[in-house]
Amino acid sequence: MNLYPLARVVAPPAMYIAFRLKFEGVENLPQEGGYILAANHRSYIDPVILSIPIHRKLNYVAKDSLFKNKLFGWLIRSLGAFPINRNIVDGNALGYAEELLKKGENVVIFPEGTRSTTGKPGRAKAGAVLVACSIGAKIVPVGITAPKKIGFRSKITIRFGEPIDPASFGVEGRSAAALRAASGMMMEKIVALLDEEAR
Repeated sequence: MNLYPLARVVAPPAMYIAFRLKFEGVENLPQEGGYILAANHRSYIDPVILSIPIHRKLNYVAKDSLFKNKLFGWLIRSLGAFPINRNIVDGNALGYAEELLKKGENVVIFPEGTRSTTGKPGRAKAGAVLVACSIGAKIVPVGITAPKKIGFRSKITIRFGEPIDPASFGVEGRSAAALRAASGMMMEKIVALLDEEAR
């Protein structure tokens, strides 16, 4: 069962009631072709909020432990999530992401691999850059600024940056050092989109 269309109707008004949302840079989102949304990770509601201004289906990379509960796993799969093992270079998950992008679908990746407990962005893992460079998919950096403790009517600002052409990273092959450097460059683009106090 695909619950995504229903979520697209229910989630936006619920999120606007619960939080004070502000979206900036929506004009930077490509209108055609598959692309990667690479965002810092602040809370469990990030995937829901990110989808609000984007009127195309999003697919989400999510840690595999979230799928251990069969009911919850079924729920998030029906909303576009697919699992990744964060402890290894998960070829199955990254390959699936590539397939989606080649079909013109969009994939959300949180490069830090986990939510920030301090509110400050962490170091990026290489998955997003690896996928982008493998198939030439553009990366749209996203900065999510929110208070350290997010509660009812918290102000949350989401900024979409200009798409990054993976060719600009200068990555040749799958050199670990080159991928780390490129991931750091990508994370710098994300951090630059945050409010100063959140950097």
